[in-house]
Amino acid sequence: MNIAMDLTQVPRDKTGIGIFAVNLVRELLRFPFPPGKFHFYFFVQDDDEEWKNLIPNSETSSVIPIRSSIFRRLICRFFFEQVLLPRRCKKLDVQAIFSLHYTMPYFSRIPRVVTVPDLTFYLFPRLHQKIKRLYFKTLIPLSLRRSAKIVTISDSTKKDLLMRFPRVDPGKVVSIHLGVEIKNPPALALHHLEHFGL
Repeated sequence: MNIAMDLTQVPRDKTGIGIFAVNLVRELLRFPFPPGKFHFYFFVQDDDEEWKNLIPNSETSSVIPIRSSIFRRLICRFFFEQVLLPRRCKKLDVQAIFSLHYTMPYFSRIPRVVTVPDLTFYLFPRLHQKIKRLYFKTLIPLSLRRSAKIVTISDSTKKDLLMRFPRVDPGKVVSIHLGVEIKNPPALALHHLEHFGL
């Protein structure tokens, strides 16, 4: 099964979801998948050396860089996410797209998983620039509606999400918790893949 992970929204200076993304990718790469079971395509900005150092091009993983000089800009990144990413995924015969930062390709027929790290755009809107508030408050509801699964990073965020968006099926929201020492990462990774039906 081919899985695309969109890391292009992760900034070079990583905090919050960036650290979550790095550790998630690291654990996926450590997982002893059966040969030929999964291949991960990691879409990254070409100015982020951390991904290039972390992710090998191998039988189970491929790094696909995009031009950061263009796609670090919000409107260009939106174009990449909505047009270029799904086209490339179709050519690569991807069966699932995992987006890590609130939004995802909306018109693709490929099953999509989206991560909603928090609801600060709704709970604490003054913390964000006006353009980002408008952008994400417009697109987050679309992500929730069209995704096959929704990942939150805590039960608190899951609760906030379900209270604010009561039409979302609680069965498609999965919490992957942060800040816990994991004694058996492969078993936990397999548990979460089973949540996604993979």
